[in-house]
Amino acid sequence: MKTLKLLSLLALTLTFTFCNLIETDEDEEIEIFDQEVVIDEQENVPLDANNVFNGLIIEGANIIDGDGPQPNGNISFSIEETSTALIKEGFDISFNSNENIAGAYLIVSDINGNKASSYFDIPESAFGDLTSPTNTNNRQLFKKENNNNRIGAGNSNIIIDFLETLNAGIFCYSLCVYDSNGNISLPQTVCVTIQNYGGNPNLLGFWNLSRFQENYDGTSIDVGLNEEFCFPQVLYCDNGNTLNYNECETITEFYMEFFEDGTYRYFIKENDTDFDWEASTSSCSIVGEYVYHYEALSEGNWAYNNNENKLLMASYYYYWNENGVIEEEFLGAGNAEFLFDIPVNVTGNTFVLDFSDSEEQLIYTFQK
Repeated sequence: MKTLKLLSLLALTLTFTFCNLIETDEDEEIEIFDQEVVIDEQENVPLDANNVFNGLIIEGANIIDGDGPQPNGNISFSIEETSTALIKEGFDISFNSNENIAGAYLIVSDINGNKASSYFDIPESAFGDLTSPTNTNNRQLFKKENNNNRIGAGNSNIIIDFLETLNAGIFCYSLCVYDSNGNISLPQTVCVTIQNYGGNPNLLGFWNLSRFQENYDGTSIDVGLNEEFCFPQVLYCDNGNTLNYNECETITEFYMEFFEDGTYRYFIKENDTDFDWEASTSSCSIVGEYVYHYEALSEGNWAYNNNENKLLMASYYYYWNENGVIEEEFLGAGNAEFLFDIPVNVTGNTFVLDFSDSEEQLIYTFQK
């Protein structure tokens, strides 16, 4: 997982038992379990903290014996929580902080809080590159020019790879960040399910796009295949003036296919309008408008977290064709590109990918 990319808005494991702590009138803590239908018992297995620690790879990190330094809470940060990981690939920890962070401490534990005998000291220089959140305002799926590096919405990122010996199951990690003045934040703890491939039989089969809906900045779109849709844009001219124009697209083919062995195939084909930007900004008029053709294919593995209804997709092969210019990329185990890890809705013959947030509604509906 050393070269993971976030493919903007590509349009996909299991459930484990969550344990919540509540207090009785006698201030005693009681464990309350919410049981879900178990698809793969292995993913419900609590993992030993030391076994997990020994199965993690964080390039550039130092391994230190002991429980970790004592935090003083004088700096702060927030984790963009990631609760799922994929066998043989791993996961990322994305986080935000307004502080001048010098590094982070990562402590692994089991679901009962028992810590590994060592921890990771991760200097800031070992943080991975993360340039954009999963939910962006890009309307087009899987555009190569829109690729970013990792899943997450934070301004810092820690890339965690797995050895192939690390099995599916549940573990937890605690993260503290520190600065160069000896300040250490309070820890934040997240429990992670390492998922096997597949996980939801209702996803199996061939899904064809039926509707694409978007509401953004006053523009509403509701179209199907071969229906053109346009977005108002503004061209900023060299003379300081502006020119309003429409950017138009037509999705001619878009399908996703999920197989029982945990593999998938994804294909999109569309026609988009463009023009000569240099001549247009110079003349403050649309010059040389044309239609270019785009198609993309991705193949890889999918995993489903039944408790959170989240779909994780990891690609090992890409094919791009933009106006006859073809590129391919083959990735081996440990180098998958995560497309997304988001909640999805599967009801009968309808499958919905919803990338909506507080600023934009973006929904793709597929039918079998």
